[in-house]
Order: sequence, then structure tokens, then C-alpha cells
Amino acid sequence: MSSGESESARPCFVPDLSAGRRGVPRLWRRHGLWQIRMRWAVAPLMIAGVVVGRLFGFDFPLVPIAALALVNLAYNTLFRLILGRNRDRLRADPELDRAFTIFEVVLDYAAMFLLICFTGGASSPLIVFLIFHVVIAAIQFSAATAYSLAGVAASGLWIMLLVEAQGWLQFPHIALQGTSLRLEPTAAVVVTLAFFTATLFITAGMVSRITARLRERVGDLAEATSDCVRAYEAVQELMRERTEFMLEVAHNLRAPLTASLSILDLLTAGYQGELNDRQMAKLARLETRLRALDGTIGELLAIARARDRSREIEDVVADFDALARHTEEMFASEAAGKGLGFEVMADGDLPALPSGRGLLEQLMENLVSNAIKYTPEGGRIEVRFDHDDPGSVRITVADTGIGIPMGEQSKLFREFFRASNARKTTALGTGLGLVLAKQTVERHGGTLELTSAEGEGTTVVVTLPLERSF
Repeated sequence: MSSGESESARPCFVPDLSAGRRGVPRLWRRHGLWQIRMRWAVAPLMIAGVVVGRLFGFDFPLVPIAALALVNLAYNTLFRLILGRNRDRLRADPELDRAFTIFEVVLDYAAMFLLICFTGGASSPLIVFLIFHVVIAAIQFSAATAYSLAGVAASGLWIMLLVEAQGWLQFPHIALQGTSLRLEPTAAVVVTLAFFTATLFITAGMVSRITARLRERVGDLAEATSDCVRAYEAVQELMRERTEFMLEVAHNLRAPLTASLSILDLLTAGYQGELNDRQMAKLARLETRLRALDGTIGELLAIARARDRSREIEDVVADFDALARHTEEMFASEAAGKGLGFEVMADGDLPALPSGRGLLEQLMENLVSNAIKYTPEGGRIEVRFDHDDPGSVRITVADTGIGIPMGEQSKLFREFFRASNARKTTALGTGLGLVLAKQTVERHGGTLELTSAEGEGTTVVVTLPLERSF
């Protein structure tokens, strides 16, 4: 291009994002190729799960699971060969492309049901993976297909439960050190399966709705992006809608989850009849998982709100002295209960700062709760609020905890990432706390710096400017 050619005259590259309503949209990387790539990890993960489970004392049918892993690997290899030899034909024929991908999903569904049968039937912990197939169907096909797969999954699980309850067939169950983890077909299992069925259909409906709207927006984008400026504006609008969808999905998931916890409270309180110690232990584990999921949904909501730049942030004035007192009151007893030293220090006459309602409290809760969670008994946590620079306030949270491996520190602000030693310390955790903290700090125009050494502890320094532009 000659130097005299205007910048606005440069042609914009507009990708082909359109596709027939019945075809697999190019937005999802056509031909189900991404499914084939993901499936390569299934067999190794199954084998790894068997090995790790045996090391921890779990007992389950080895031969059927290993055979299923090999079958999965074999038909994925076949799919890859078919795709490689017929790429052009599939690209030219959307109906054939759609049929090929549906066949993939059907085989995956059959394999998943077999794996569930080998690990406890309707009470198998692996039933949650059926949700992924419903999501794939909602993304790649129609809402009717997604609802159909949800119906097949729910029907299959209820049939398994009925078959076991009537004594017609007993599925192999996982055992731990000789003790079966089989859940009897009691009210607890029925209620859990009922809510899981509702979750399948809610997921099918929500993802289908979101996908339909995204396809409409992609179609509009393909027609409207005749120049770079219009394309940029359309993408920005799409990102805004994605944030709204994220909020909607999280809100809709919270409603059935809250109902599940309420039903669980009724069961554990004995309103549906007395439960034995073993049943109470199972329900306690279920409650732990559900409450962890509730915490994850809460953090997803917070992240979505933090990303929404259209929301005003200056709705309150944050008092750092009050924030320091709030932090001490909230975490002092928890730290003492864990045997940790805990101290909150604040310079006198700390200035006020325009902030969003509850944002700085949420920031402190994320940072301090992380410090407490990953600091072993006998450790120490210090929180300091400084005003050395007249133009900013500095918040420091330092602990003597497990620290973070140097090679993993670059990944700390990725969503859902947890350091390897953190996963060994506790199974609970979402990998969203630091992400949310960083977004909150950036929303205020500040900076967050983290230094850590494995086995020595972690220090997080947050600097918030007193004046900033939005």
C-alpha cells in the first residue's frame, strides 16, 4: 500500500462468522474439531483417575473402566482420520457436518452412561459430566436437541435408580478401604436427582437462549462490519452482552442451588424422618460441595459486575479506618480458631476514597481469607493501611503461609487457576479470589503487586489513588 493511501481506506479483514441456522456455526470452530482435541485428554485422565484412586484406597471396577478408556481413544482416532480425509466435503456440506458432530455427541453420551454404570449408577459422582453434553448440544445444535439430550440423561438416571430400588440390577459401586460409598435410594438421593434433573433442563434452556442471541449478534456483526470502526463497536457491544449473560446465568443457577440447600437443611434437621450416622455423613459432604458451588457463583457474579464498566463506581465514600475495623472484626475470631497470629494496623487520619458499595470490603475479604486459608497453624498474618504517599493509600496483606511456587506465579491472575500446593492444602477454593481482587483494584485505577516464596509466605500490596478518572 502506498504511503499516500489513507488509513481509513485500508480494507478490514472480516471473518466468515455466518452459518446456516442448522449448521455448526464457524464461531465454534466447525466440524467438532475442538471436541476431538478435547477428547484426546479423556483416556489419559480416566487412567490417571484409576491410578490415583487406587493410591488413595478407592476400589472400583478396573477392567471395564480401562476398556472404556481404550474404546474412547480408538473412536476418537477414527473420528480424526475421517475428519482429515473429508475436511473439504464437510466444509461444503453443513448438513453432513452437523450429522458428523451429532454422531460424536451420541457416542460420547453412550460412553458417559457406561462409565456412570461402572461407578455407581444414579448415585455415581460422575453424573455431573452429563451437563457438558447438554451444553455442547445447546451450543452446536438447536434448543430441541439440547432438551432431548437433557431428557435422555435424566431418564437414564431415573431408570438406573428405579432398577436398583427394585433390586433388578445392582451397579458396581465405589468403595473406600473396603467401605462401600453406595448411596441407598432414599429420600436424599431422590431429592438430589430431582434437582440435578432440573439443573439439566435449566442448563439446556439458558445455554440455548444465550447461543441463539449470540448467533443473531454474530450474524449482525458479519453484515455490519464493513469497516474497522463499526466492527470494533459491534464487538464491544457483544462483550457487554456477554457480561449480562454471565450475570443472568449465575443468578439463575443460584435459585435452584438455594432451593437445594434448603431441602438439604430439612433433611439434616430430621423433618423427613430420622437419618443414621452414615446418611448424615453423606449429606454433610453434599452440603460442603453445594456451599462451595454457591461461593463460586457468588464470585462469578462479582467478577461480572466488576467487568461492567457501565456501572458507576462512585456511589459511596470509603472510610479506611472503618475498613480496618471491619477487617479485624470479621477475621480475628477465624484466625484465632486456627491458631494464627492476626494483627490489623492503620495509620492515623487515613483519607476517604470514592468507591463502589462494598467493593473495598470484598477486596479485603478476598485477600485476608486467602491468607488465613493457606497459612498453617502457628503462622502469622499482618494487615496494614498506610498513607505515606499523599496521593494514595497502600494496603498490605502479609502472611507466613505456604507461599506460591515461583514457576506458577505468572498464572495467578487467570480465572480458576489454583497453585499446585494450594490444591494439596485444601480441596475448597475457586481460583477466582485474586482475579476479583485485581479487577477491583484496577477498577479504582490502582495497582496490585504480589510477592511470594514457597514455604515462606505471600505479601500482597495494593495501592489505591485518591484521585482518578473513570
